[in-house]
Amino acid sequence: MFLPRLIPEANKFIRDSYSMTRGNNFVRGQLQHYGVDYEEREFTVNGTRLLKKALEMGKCDRVPGHIEELRAQMHTEWLESQSEEQLASYPEWIFEKFFVNGSGQPDPKKTTKVDQKAVEKAVKNHGIKEKKASKAQADLRERERASKHQLYLANASKKPNGWPDLADNMTLYIRGTNTPGLYEASFDFGVIEGFMKLCPDQSVLEQFCIESGGGSDCTDSEDDEESDSQDERSEESEEEETSLRSKRKAPGAKTKAGATSGRPLKKAKTAAVAKPTKYFLCLKSRDPGTGQVEPNASKGTITFSGTDFSKFTGEAELSGIGRRVTFKARKISAVPTRFTDSWESLSAASYERARVGRW
Repeated sequence: MFLPRLIPEANKFIRDSYSMTRGNNFVRGQLQHYGVDYEEREFTVNGTRLLKKALEMGKCDRVPGHIEELRAQMHTEWLESQSEEQLASYPEWIFEKFFVNGSGQPDPKKTTKVDQKAVEKAVKNHGIKEKKASKAQADLRERERASKHQLYLANASKKPNGWPDLADNMTLYIRGTNTPGLYEASFDFGVIEGFMKLCPDQSVLEQFCIESGGGSDCTDSEDDEESDSQDERSEESEEEETSLRSKRKAPGAKTKAGATSGRPLKKAKTAAVAKPTKYFLCLKSRDPGTGQVEPNASKGTITFSGTDFSKFTGEAELSGIGRRVTFKARKISAVPTRFTDSWESLSAASYERARVGRW
């Protein structure tokens, strides 16, 4: 026989349960569960002495049969009140409710309650319900992820045998600067992170790189020449088209005499100045795993699309990944964020200071 010695926490629990239930405390419940009869005068203080006496007399060795029957009856009633979904995580209770009797033997009377059509319908609709639940969970995850990031959610082209698990949570934040037309951006592409400077005017961007000590290697002369030649070709083709259209209209045009003398010519409408969609960029990057900084600025471009610049496609040289890495993004917020990095913080000197500081 084992008579436990109550620790202070157990005594406190008994006292608290006694005061909260006004007498129907833990000890009374145990005595009632084992069918121990006693007189009220025997129950002194919190009843622990009476419980100890019952244990010594062996009155708590076995639960009486009528209480076991009551427990089984209440358990059966409780099972009947539970649905299949509520019991899905408890296979033993599923068997008790639908297949076996109280002694654990197969019960043919229970299995006859199964409706074959209802089962087939449930099986048929299970896939649809599961698909809807999965989609709802994915949508919720997307909304939560979008709410944590601001401005642009990037999706770079995956490198073969690269890091596909990092391709779904890449971000790029853009904000303006005190210099008109010059913007700055902080990006996190999983395996590489860093800072960008963007400007539609390549000369302004080049001047910034020179003044900040990054050199003028942010620009690509070959790309510039190719871009300029493409622009010249497009302008020449437009001039040729305009000339051809005017030549086609000339033979069929009829003008009344004096038509130009009595009525003033209409002034041509001034076209609204469109915002540039192509921006040149230079960037500095860092390995988030080791903290190693690539202080030499890399180059690239970003081309926006949409009336509110809601999307863009970029191409840049990313250290350790490739020269012409393409990345796309969609706008998810217009709220600016606080940058943790700066152009000056991604330098060889700052990396060296951080390295020495770690030791």
